[in-house]
Parts: sequence; structure tokens; C-alpha cells
Amino acid sequence: MTRQPPPERTDVVCECLQVTECQLLATLTQGEVQTLRDLRQATGAGDGCTACHHLLKQYVQRRA
Repeated sequence: MTRQPPPERTDVVCECLQVTECQLLATLTQGEVQTLRDLRQATGAGDGCTACHHLLKQYVQRRA
């Protein structure tokens, strides 16, 4: 039997650190995150290549 690769995760927002949309939303609902910096510190997202910063900003803005 041929082993199949795991299904691709489509909910990953930060590829470098594998931070998912679910993790971001859970952090944002706690109410302590007000800025991109807060979100980065709380989740670690965006600490790699920074390519996801524009997406992270959108999550923070929608929450505000």
C-alpha cells in the first residue's frame, strides 16, 4: 500500500511558524491584542520571513 502525503493545511497564515487562522482568531478573541506587535508576541506569527505581516494586520484591523 502506497503511503499518501498528509493533506495540505489551508488554514496556515504564517508559513514559517505554522500559525493557523484558528490560533490567530482565538488569540484575538481574548481581547488583549490591539496591535500587530501584540499579535506577534502572543502567537509568534510573523517572526520568520515577515511575508504574512499584511495578513496579520488585516486580522487586527477586523478585530478593532
